[in-house]
Amino acid sequence: MFDALFPAKFLDALAATLRPWLLPAAVAAAAYLLWRGTWRSRLPRIMRRTFDAANLYVKPKKDKLFPQLISLSAAEDELYYVFRYRLRPGMTVSQFEEKKKWIEAAFHADAKVFGKGGVVVIKVKKEPHPLREDV
Repeated sequence: MFDALFPAKFLDALAATLRPWLLPAAVAAAAYLLWRGTWRSRLPRIMRRTFDAANLYVKPKKDKLFPQLISLSAAEDELYYVFRYRLRPGMTVSQFEEKKKWIEAAFHADAKVFGKGGVVVIKVKKEPHPLREDV
């Protein structure tokens, strides 16, 4: 039945037509995935560097234990990026509240820090792009 719908000549012609586009399409897809992965991990990387610079980690023996990222949302709040972190044993929310200025300096934006128990929520204000006219 498949042969009746698509004769062999048609499939050969289709393959010959699409062959020159295969490599550019694969390169474009790989570039897009690389860009998207880099862009989505940019904010957590900035936050982790800020934690390191502000000494917001626990160092039991060898490695530094940073807070564990639970979620990052740009859609939850219209004005803020919302980070939720699970605190490691030995960390308190008040440590993060004291280092709020470090977070504001790293993102060049206002920040709110609050939490309860073992979870801290950090809201960083989304800044409009300086070149956009419509904002």
